[in-house]
Amino acid sequence: MPKSKEKPIIKIDKVSKEFGSLAVLKEISFNIYPREFLFLIGPSGAGKTTLFRLLTHEIVPTQGEILFDDIKVSGKLAGRQLCELRRRVGRVFQDLKLIGDKTVAENIELIFDILGIDRKRAFEESQKLLDLVGLNERADLFPSQLSEGEKQRVGIARTLVGQPDVLLVDEPTSNLDPATSWQIIEMLRDINNKGTAVVIATHDEDIVSSLKVRVIEIDKGKLVRDEKRGKY
Repeated sequence: MPKSKEKPIIKIDKVSKEFGSLAVLKEISFNIYPREFLFLIGPSGAGKTTLFRLLTHEIVPTQGEILFDDIKVSGKLAGRQLCELRRRVGRVFQDLKLIGDKTVAENIELIFDILGIDRKRAFEESQKLLDLVGLNERADLFPSQLSEGEKQRVGIARTLVGQPDVLLVDEPTSNLDPATSWQIIEMLRDINNKGTAVVIATHDEDIVSSLKVRVIEIDKGKLVRDEKRGKY
């Protein structure tokens, strides 16, 4: 965990989220710092995915405040602010949401198109991302032709299009064999070393306990542990 004097890139202050009578998160407070690498753990239903949705403004808190680099994520955001937030806080979904009738390269280039980047630059930048995630030779294949680990790499590459400051990754090693899981984690470590803060929600006990980085644990909607060099 960085020194307390360093300004956090995300500040979560006494955040609660209720869906009707169900309290999913209860007064959660912690900071995420620039270039940090940490794990978010807890049993299924603990509130990890809800927290990710709050950080990308898919939903808003019932109570409390979330700040991203002085942008109040917990309040109403204008269209431009929301686009800026989701460019700078990238999220890799557990189900990846790849488009089945587009190739690997096209899945990545589509995001450049959404951002209004011309085709020539989109192609050039897509090649760089494919190289970063080790998929140059798979660029013309469709998602159905990829292994689960390769699909995960495409999902990560697509999220990196906007050059996010923070990358939220939801269960990146689920359904992967141990060797492939470690390849994905090593790639995320490389991305982190290039300057992106990485937050990984996971149930992978071996990886969490082996890396001994910051671990935040949520259970029954409450933050129960925030440990600098934690284990699962």
